[in-house]
Amino acid sequence: MANAPHTVKDAREGPQGWFGRHPRLTGVIGSLAFLIALVAFFDWGAKRRLAARIAAIQAAGQPASVEDLIKTDRPIPAERNMTPAILESAAPFLEDNRISPEVEPLLPVLGSARSVPPGEALPEEQVGAIRAYLAQFEAERAAVRAALDLPSAWLEIEWKSPLVGADWSDFRDFREIAKLLALETLDAMESGDCPRVAAALAAQCRLAEAMSNPNPPLIAALIQMANNALAEDMVERGVNRCTFDDAQLRRLQERVRRLETIVDMHRAMIVERVVFMDGVFRGRAQGTGSFIANLFSPKVVPGRIGLPMAPIMGSLDVSAGLDFYSRLIAACEYVGPAALLRAREAEAAVMARPKYYGISGTLVPSMTRAVELWLRGIGSNRALHAALACERFRLAHGRWPAHLGELVPEYLDVVPLDPFDEKPIRYVVIPEGARTWSIGEDGEDNGGEVYRLEDRGKKRDGTDWGWILLNPELRGRPAGAAIPATHPGDDGVRK
Repeated sequence: MANAPHTVKDAREGPQGWFGRHPRLTGVIGSLAFLIALVAFFDWGAKRRLAARIAAIQAAGQPASVEDLIKTDRPIPAERNMTPAILESAAPFLEDNRISPEVEPLLPVLGSARSVPPGEALPEEQVGAIRAYLAQFEAERAAVRAALDLPSAWLEIEWKSPLVGADWSDFRDFREIAKLLALETLDAMESGDCPRVAAALAAQCRLAEAMSNPNPPLIAALIQMANNALAEDMVERGVNRCTFDDAQLRRLQERVRRLETIVDMHRAMIVERVVFMDGVFRGRAQGTGSFIANLFSPKVVPGRIGLPMAPIMGSLDVSAGLDFYSRLIAACEYVGPAALLRAREAEAAVMARPKYYGISGTLVPSMTRAVELWLRGIGSNRALHAALACERFRLAHGRWPAHLGELVPEYLDVVPLDPFDEKPIRYVVIPEGARTWSIGEDGEDNGGEVYRLEDRGKKRDGTDWGWILLNPELRGRPAGAAIPATHPGDDGVRK
């Protein structure tokens, strides 16, 4: 029997006629399918661009993963490496360096006792507290000094994913060791043993090199800067308490000059970018990376990087974070005012990001402060380098130089520049001696208000950073002996 012909009614009642029977729903489904395809297309494009960006980082020879950091480590033989020897020597001190409540308020540096102005002796009770505390760690201090004589340094870092929230608390051990050496330096000053003071200052400057690593985390760089600042403070105090000959001052000047090159902020920012990338791409449910692991399941793409499965915004968010770090890295490539300007611009850009950029907003901290501290440290270092050259000139000529150009080329190769404006480090002869300074991160010259002679509890009005070397008759003053007040005009002399 022949089949009956299909009618229009038959077609509309079949499965294929469903769309015809539901035209409005069909339109919704079609629109949704189109949107899904569009999102998938743009997501694919965003991920491809992000992957290309990461590949470009690696092609430039910069690390983009934990594995890359491991490959660029350059360990040195243990018998030549001062770093583990220092930590081993100081272990008993680091394990139990508690300060009794009775001693704590009398102990400078490690305790809460306020430092006296340069050139002034410490009160007897502070000297007694220092010597009693140091006596507990005499063997450890001797072993640390011996370790500092080793020719090289390399700080071993355990690179292990996830880096976000990594426990690098051991780095702080070097801060405690630096404080211990500072107490030793103060004790030498109070004893009047100038050769011992010179050796103690050399040890403090040398300690800064113990944290050397081709890939310094930012926390390590910050601790290096803090230790450099402490060493430089002790150098100013030492010169204002002891009589050094030209050879001792020249060696001290060379050691101080080297401190500027120890902190590699450019490389530290590169490592911070790896920390960010590792936290995003390889975060697991632990520490600060847990939210990423919970929100995104990683999808491995060609190469060693895993990209999060997020619809468009995730890749754009991560790209914003990478852009921030790349701009910081470029900013720290050279020392100068442009570095701080670019860092501030990068931070302003990330602060203006869309609110839905949750990844970069959580993992990208404020880095401008680190750049400010880095440039401040360089400015202070250059000011001290110039001050030591002034002291050498004074020893040879019986007077302070009229200007820093008078020190070239015998005491300075060139007049050092202030990293905040690329002008020569400021210098003035004052009634008390000579002062050198950097204008600081506000970019304004506050007349050299470096607050070296004033009460340390006084609030700073400006941000000049520098040093004062006193006239010989003002050095080695008894405890509490104030310097006669001066009332200057507008020539930068202390008010």
